[in-house]
Amino acid sequence: MKKQAVLIGANHRPAEPADSVQIPGDRLDRLAQLLAARHVGAFDRVDLVRNPNRQALIDTLESACVALQRHDLILVYVAGFCVTDDRGSLCLATADADNPAVLTDTLPLASLALMMNLSASQQQVLLLDCAHENTRPVGVQGSQTLPTADLGAPFRSVVTARAPFLPLPAINPIRMDKGDAGEPAGKVSFPLADSLIDLLEKGDPSGSRRYLSLSRLCELLGRGNVEAAPGQTMPSLSVYHADPSLQDQPVAHNRAYVSLSRACARQLSRGETSNKNTARADHGQACGRQPRTEWFKYAVGLGVVLFTFLALLAVSGWSLRPVQVMVWNNSQGILNFVTAVVQTDPASRPFHDLLLTGGHGPVMIALPPGNLLMGSSDSEAERFPSEAPQRKIQLERFAVSIGEISFDDYGRFVSATGRRLPEDEGWGRGERPVIHVSWHDAVNYTRWLSAQTGQRYRLPSEVEWEYLARAGSTTPFSTGSCIHTDLANYNGKFDYARCGARTGVQRGQTLPTSALPANPWGLYHVHGNVWEWVEDCWHTNYQQAVASAAAWTQGQGGQCERRVIRGGSWRFKPGYLRSAARLWSETDESSQDIGFRVVRDL
Repeated sequence: MKKQAVLIGANHRPAEPADSVQIPGDRLDRLAQLLAARHVGAFDRVDLVRNPNRQALIDTLESACVALQRHDLILVYVAGFCVTDDRGSLCLATADADNPAVLTDTLPLASLALMMNLSASQQQVLLLDCAHENTRPVGVQGSQTLPTADLGAPFRSVVTARAPFLPLPAINPIRMDKGDAGEPAGKVSFPLADSLIDLLEKGDPSGSRRYLSLSRLCELLGRGNVEAAPGQTMPSLSVYHADPSLQDQPVAHNRAYVSLSRACARQLSRGETSNKNTARADHGQACGRQPRTEWFKYAVGLGVVLFTFLALLAVSGWSLRPVQVMVWNNSQGILNFVTAVVQTDPASRPFHDLLLTGGHGPVMIALPPGNLLMGSSDSEAERFPSEAPQRKIQLERFAVSIGEISFDDYGRFVSATGRRLPEDEGWGRGERPVIHVSWHDAVNYTRWLSAQTGQRYRLPSEVEWEYLARAGSTTPFSTGSCIHTDLANYNGKFDYARCGARTGVQRGQTLPTSALPANPWGLYHVHGNVWEWVEDCWHTNYQQAVASAAAWTQGQGGQCERRVIRGGSWRFKPGYLRSAARLWSETDESSQDIGFRVVRDL
């Protein structure tokens, strides 16, 4: 997981230049240093922007947000002066806004939240330190509270605090440029900045946790660590948690953290100065020390673990690698089961299994159990008779590779078995999907992968493939009723049902396995790039199919010298990319646009 912060000091006030109200630059500098410090915030990237104009502010936020992935954390802090537009919405004054009556160059706070929605990150924090003029434009009615409802999202926590604001005659201008010194006689307070710096420097006073969680951070900020100026009262803090799971998200290291062993050592050290024996007994009990009989139980348990480890080591020929592979790979199933129990999001965490020969297998993701309406309806454009009749099927949990098997993945198999690496058509290897592989080649890869990991890998059944491709959708594509060359690799010279799929883009080759956006379950290129082998024999329709997720390989007129391929490819029209579309290929045939992905039993 990556962590990124954007700190914005948009402190321009739309008034006379002599009345500009700005936050001292050293506060933002210090906050940026603490967030970037490895032993404090440990953020991978911190962007600091001072007094941007409206377009620069939009560009900064967009570039920061679109670069993040699903499990990354983004923290956006905004300190500035807010004005109210003619609709009663609070807007952030930028360097463009020189007249309080002209608000076209300001940025509505709700628009700021919409820009954060561009990010794929499901862990977002928005902190707002906003000073606000006491007056409104003529004719504006209603409350002046910050619109947290407009700022919220299912995956975002919002913390707002409107700073107290002194009358204009009491304010002296300060510039935000680095190196400025001096404080105004009467100034705007920015309580979130001051309190956040204080907490990052000193940590949680309780010292009981290694990290500052989001909920704990908000709780401490709400106590108002910064003293109010004479004649002023500090504003109340407003905290909005859309997703309860975000409340335990670690934001920074707790610099006041003291481990239990260190705390007990200090207690014993203080006790020994007065009465050694009494102190050891009292403080040992306070620190949770157990009687010697308890330690005997722990010793027995440790002995059992050690004996089991030595037994496994002996069975594996006294080589650590097989033990490591077995323990690691079996733990993945346990972790995915626990994740499925405690997590409501269908998309699970990515994982991989270790290989006996070194390295690891393809990156996998566990899919939830669910129901699938397989096939297409009579009303779906460009459907084939082979996609009927529709039928409902229930599926259990299984894991699938997040993308097609790449040349890198397949290359480990080739090196271990002495096979010849397939041709790449001059397009490159690496992370591009392996091509020129027959159905038999794909099956042999899954068997080798199973032997290397101790887990059961295989090609997906046709039911499983359509389930993962739809990702809960019932539309022709997981993207909806249409597809676009920004979302899939196909022949963009053709349209689909006049929906706008004809973009004129025809790449004429494969793309790396994660080059385009993933579907809602985190799977790449389920539409287009390469056709994908599945386990099933070819049947001309679903007339005799049973309502089972297992591969349909025997009986009912199946042609097992032909196997089903799914998903479409870079050289096919968009209609072939539909979730229900299906074709076949000979089992010993290979092609420049056929690859495969694998599934793993859980």
